[in-house]
Amino acid sequence: MHTGTEWLVGFASARKFFKFHPAPAAGPSPDRLSLRGAAVDRLATEGTTILRVGEEWRVLASDGRDGRRGQSARYPIFDPAMTEVGELAAAYPTNLPWPTLVETETGWLMITFNGRPATGPLVGYGTHGDLVVQREVSRV
Repeated sequence: MHTGTEWLVGFASARKFFKFHPAPAAGPSPDRLSLRGAAVDRLATEGTTILRVGEEWRVLASDGRDGRRGQSARYPIFDPAMTEVGELAAAYPTNLPWPTLVETETGWLMITFNGRPATGPLVGYGTHGDLVVQREVSRV
């Protein structure tokens, strides 16, 4: 995503197979990026998404069910330096749903998946099931 002054790219960095954490990189062009930060305290966090909320840039991610206590089955929100600044309050429908948000005229939508196998046993790593759309609800 281009911020107006630089490219900001989110990705999952793996230390070992199935031990991963979110990180953003930034730079003047996609081929000249430098690491901006990394949530290296995470064991099973991916689905890295960059989002602009007002004037602020945020990094969204998904703490998988295999994460540490307090870092499991939730959607942490980070600033670009990877300091956790909040948590997205939304249903967690599968082992590791990725949070993709879009703002509409009637509020926020989150697009993710549910992990449902389509043709019997899961077809290897990388298949994620049916599309799930969640809509923001008013808090009373």
